[in-house]
Amino acid sequence: MNMGIDKELTQFLSFLKHERNASPHTIAGYRRDLHQLSLFLSEKKVSLTMVDNIVLRSFLATLYEREI
Repeated sequence: MNMGIDKELTQFLSFLKHERNASPHTIAGYRRDLHQLSLFLSEKKVSLTMVDNIVLRSFLATLYEREI
């Protein structure tokens, strides 16, 4: 996983669990989706601070092409 996103991902998942009382299924879904985003960012050599709507649209286009 992208080291730049690990800490933020862990904090966000903890927030969902402890503050929002999200279900385990919701947390697992977010974990899977954010892991895919992390892999995409690593492939494209994009840091978390460089993510913008263009990068996210590119990520979504990749998912669409893979029929996910």
